[in-house]
Amino acid sequence: MCPRIICSNTGISLKSAVSQLWGPTPAITRWMYTSIVWSKLIYGSLICANRAPKFCKILDRVQRLAMAGLTHIRRTTPTNGMAVILDLMPLDLHILQTACNAAFRIRGQNRTKWDGVGELHLRGHLLVMEGYLGQMGFKDMHPDQYNGRLWNRQYIVDQSSMKDGTPIWGNFIPCYTDGSLIQGRPGWGYLVWEGYVEQQGRGGLRLQSTVFQTELTTITRVARLLQPKCSEKIVIFVDSQAALLPLDSHEIGSQVVWECMKSLEDIAQHNDVTSMGQGSCKP
Repeated sequence: MCPRIICSNTGISLKSAVSQLWGPTPAITRWMYTSIVWSKLIYGSLICANRAPKFCKILDRVQRLAMAGLTHIRRTTPTNGMAVILDLMPLDLHILQTACNAAFRIRGQNRTKWDGVGELHLRGHLLVMEGYLGQMGFKDMHPDQYNGRLWNRQYIVDQSSMKDGTPIWGNFIPCYTDGSLIQGRPGWGYLVWEGYVEQQGRGGLRLQSTVFQTELTTITRVARLLQPKCSEKIVIFVDSQAALLPLDSHEIGSQVVWECMKSLEDIAQHNDVTSMGQGSCKP
């Protein structure tokens, strides 16, 4: 769809939903704008980010209309000044940032022989994004790649538990892991119960990291935490089917997956280790 039509429809929706004198609170309005409107505008940004500067005026109008519903402003109040006060990134830069993050994530994926369009093969969204990444200093960074195999695993992966959902009982150390994106920032967290002692940890990863990488990073952290254990039964509950699948495979194509599998193997040498879905977590 044409960006002009999207921005026009978005502006009409904003104008009918919020106002300076009625509607949701400014905090809720800002959350709705950054969570719903921004998500709609950045959809497919990897393909069309290079055209965002051509629509700066239209994007600024949408941004100003949203900020007008957050606070009382005058007609002469600068749009960029309000964006600084309300901590809102210009939309054209936000679209470009999202596209660069997506381009950085897929750098390590296997691609076809396509190398651009035109007689000189100098055009195409992948080539454009590579140029942006090179300007920002990401040209020489290696993608998340690893080529290896692990045939004999000591740990167990129970993929059926994700759909089964039958609670398990017994004496074991339950570990709960989670990785997600919060306001566009990837983070991880875990909780380990050992008797009546609770251990927990959390942290963040670089902005280019995916939810898949945060899930595996959390499992790796838990495995390293429990490495001193011996002759224990350890159950790691994972809420992501995508994280369980590579751990149950013999082919390894990611450095993050390899580090996670290696950490699980280390504690499985002296413990009974099982990874399963959180649908079967201990009540």
